[in-house]
Amino acid sequence: MVLMKKIYICVFLVSFLVGETTQEPGICFYGEEAWTQAKDYFTQPSTCHEGRPIDCNDIPDKCRSGVYKVFPNQTQGFDVYCEMNLDEGHWTVFQRRENSYVDFYRGWNDYKSGFGNPKHEFWLGNSLEHHNGHGFSTKDSDNDNYNGHCAIVYLGAWWFNKCVTADLNGQYFLTTPDAQHRGVYWRAWKGANYSLKGSVMMMRRVSKGYTQH
Repeated sequence: MVLMKKIYICVFLVSFLVGETTQEPGICFYGEEAWTQAKDYFTQPSTCHEGRPIDCNDIPDKCRSGVYKVFPNQTQGFDVYCEMNLDEGHWTVFQRRENSYVDFYRGWNDYKSGFGNPKHEFWLGNSLEHHNGHGFSTKDSDNDNYNGHCAIVYLGAWWFNKCVTADLNGQYFLTTPDAQHRGVYWRAWKGANYSLKGSVMMMRRVSKGYTQH
């Protein structure tokens, strides 16, 4: 009689930010093939980081989600996060909120050039095109249709119309915001007084431009 040992391999990714640790969701493999499964999962095809992809749409299908260097418009290239699993993959992530470590209450130049870490909280930059016909506003650039300045009144940065529809770049709150429209909110979903604990904005190239998600 042969007794087979059960093998479990679990991997958890831990990041160190501002003196604290954050643990990302892990993955486990089990059974006789656990070592092989783990090796295959963490070994990407050699083609994943080859060539000069324009954006995440050019990353091979079998590659995992992660940071890749892209070369749009014959640039020298810069790092982006490619979401390769959700909704057929190949999404270029241009915004992510997950905690309060990165300050999103910034001026136009910061939003134009980008800031943060693509693996965590960040804004990609060069993503200020008109959204549903509305200009992007920051604390030092007022392009909304309000008689005041939405970005200053509500401490955010967004494609504001008359301020109160949404702002995923607003202040991050773990509890109820100190006033309406002050948090990371999407009014049509959770209302104006609920601050979301995370958000991800992505775009993917289609035949005549980009689609957003």
